[in-house]
Amino acid sequence: SGDWARALALCEQQPEAVAGSSPLRHNRALVLALLGRQDEAVGELEQLLRDDPEHRITVMVLASLYGEACRYGEALALVRALSRDVP
Repeated sequence: SGDWARALALCEQQPEAVAGSSPLRHNRALVLALLGRQDEAVGELEQLLRDDPEHRITVMVLASLYGEACRYGEALALVRALSRDVP
């Protein structure tokens, strides 16, 4: 529906549920980015990848956010690492 502030509020009402789910953590970080809170989103996505390095969609979103922040070397490193895992 595009109501990102409400989506974030819902995540914050259930912190235990979000913390225990890689997809929910990813979605929360994505909402932060959509709300213009890129630094927070990047930090959360970086932590998620440390905790769950197999969560591949997070790699793509983080690489995109790195690119938007002109952190091209980091974006490229993520995409290269991901591409090595593709058969």
